[in-house]
Amino acid sequence: MRLAVIGRDRYIDQLVFAARKREDIQVVLFYPDSPGDQLPGVSATEGWESLAAETDVDAVLVAAAKETTRERRAEQLRMLIQMDLSLLVVHPGCEAIVAFEIEMQAEAESVRLITYQPWASHPVWDSVANCIRNPGSLGSVSQVVLERRL
Repeated sequence: MRLAVIGRDRYIDQLVFAARKREDIQVVLFYPDSPGDQLPGVSATEGWESLAAETDVDAVLVAAAKETTRERRAEQLRMLIQMDLSLLVVHPGCEAIVAFEIEMQAEAESVRLITYQPWASHPVWDSVANCIRNPGSLGSVSQVVLERRL
């Protein structure tokens, strides 16, 4: 499998590191968000739009949107779906309303779109579940409230 990478964050670094451990996966293209950004072992390429003509890429890893790249990342995701490329997008890839639009577009186009949420299996969730099942000194738990940013 040959991967392209758009943008960079700590989770993309982890995914690329894991991919390099496998012989059947190659990271072949890197499209940075910033001119000086580098991904060790992969040369930076300008013009991510050229992915449309790229026939040697099986999937694209897309970094989470930052405050400075939010609008650009949304446009990139819209266009990548149209390019019929499988995508793994680090959450949050864009604003929630745009994510719904992109998800509907991916479903309509039958494009594989996976959201990577590395904290979803964090050990804290096991601790919370255990605390609810066995409240101990807390007493009976009648409500759990979670707050999160979209």
